Amino acid sequence: MTLALKCTPCLIAASLLLVGCQDKQDHRSDLQHSAGIWHKLGYGAALQITMNRVLSYQYNSYGCIEISTQTHHAAKKTLSSITMLKPNRLRIQYHGAVYPHHYTQLDALPAQCESPITVSSTVPPSQVFDYFWHAFNDYYAFFSLKDLDWQAQYQQYRGQVKDTMSDEALFHLLSEMIAPLNDMHVTLSSPYQNYLAHKPAPIFTAIKQDAALLRVQDKPHDLTKLFTDYQIKSQHISQKYLVAESIKTVPEHSDNATAVWGKTASNVGVLVLNNLTAFATQEDATEIQHLNSARTMMDTVMADLKETEAMIIDIRHNIGGGDAIPLAIANYFADRDVLAFNKQAINAAGRGMPVRQQLKAKSSAYTQPIYLLTSQLTASAAEVFTMAMAQLPHVTLVGEETAGAFSDALQLTLPNGWQLSLSNEVYRNAQGDMFEHSGFIPEYRVPAFSQYDLDIQRFETYDFVLNKLNKTHFPTMDIDDFERQISLLQTQSNIPSIAINDVAR
Repeated sequence: MTLALKCTPCLIAASLLLVGCQDKQDHRSDLQHSAGIWHKLGYGAALQITMNRVLSYQYNSYGCIEISTQTHHAAKKTLSSITMLKPNRLRIQYHGAVYPHHYTQLDALPAQCESPITVSSTVPPSQVFDYFWHAFNDYYAFFSLKDLDWQAQYQQYRGQVKDTMSDEALFHLLSEMIAPLNDMHVTLSSPYQNYLAHKPAPIFTAIKQDAALLRVQDKPHDLTKLFTDYQIKSQHISQKYLVAESIKTVPEHSDNATAVWGKTASNVGVLVLNNLTAFATQEDATEIQHLNSARTMMDTVMADLKETEAMIIDIRHNIGGGDAIPLAIANYFADRDVLAFNKQAINAAGRGMPVRQQLKAKSSAYTQPIYLLTSQLTASAAEVFTMAMAQLPHVTLVGEETAGAFSDALQLTLPNGWQLSLSNEVYRNAQGDMFEHSGFIPEYRVPAFSQYDLDIQRFETYDFVLNKLNKTHFPTMDIDDFERQISLLQTQSNIPSIAINDVAR
């Protein structure tokens, strides 16, 4: 009995050993299967996946920054899936994102990532400048198109950089370097200020003039607030063209809505899209949730406007979002399969994986005449929407040329912690044409913004389309609008003041 008891542990160990020998299953996780070095060519992004960690790097030919280090447990919280497509290809889908990220395998980390730069506010300006210059030199796609000699910019500005200079002076110098690009996706941000290298546009000029006047008067002059105020005024005017009972907005009852739609008294549908990002109501909504909410909204829009004789789609003040929502919305107007666009990272660092996006024929597609209103402020995803819609035969562009800022904004970190973005991708339509910088030129050129429009509470673009459709329309006017127009006439014609008696008040 004693001998049997002493041998029991031996028998258990032997049986476990036999089981272990027979278990030939691979128990590695997807991340462990993907162990290696991976990068996105043309984007300056690299991943190092070990058996227990995921390290993320951002690099250029000057240096490298370690963006994050995560355990596999932490990384899995952000990953929806990770798939080996080929021995040297990796696809990563992040939670809440519409599109996956594609990586190619490297034999080793880029040499500069072996000793990455430590991000710190104390990094000397000379190092910040060199990293900044090389980031643009490696990844910006359009120096030739913009007719900017980037090497000459280095020679002009590098000697002005002193390690004793202030953050404000460095920010001003870097902003001055990128200003000639006139690219809405080229930005620089510090904890204290932001810079956007956009092309000149009438609305920006007007808002900056308003800000300057308010500054002199020692009044609040935040540019974002002034732009929001303009959008509110614009929405108010758009709604004057619509039958009150037909008006709907997302969010509901908003005076600064993502979308507004309704019908004119002459049965013309109007859909105003002020952005292509915020459609879900929850504050922490994911990209997929916003996409699903946009589709739900469009189901309602099409049900409400399906019997209209024509439609105005107004994206004059739409500065974009991602690719997924504009494609989803454009699909409601596609009665045939069409190539919406091709895009690819093309820059000095190399060529990324090409992406091809199509509109799929929809049996219930709206095929009445559509007039797409654009302006010099129509940018990014709004231009992607324009590129897709322009492939449809019943769509006509009216207004001003678009901003010419198609590329996704590649977000990068500088060694001192500041953020920059730049354009690293080339978009082309089905015919192979590129509209970066030039923008889309409308078939009918009509001013999209003027102070006069705001004063008289009408839009020249709307009136042009309605006249073309032989639809006369007189927007509704309340007493405030009437007084505003009387005041405008007095100013323009030097007419003495007129007393207005409003019996309804």
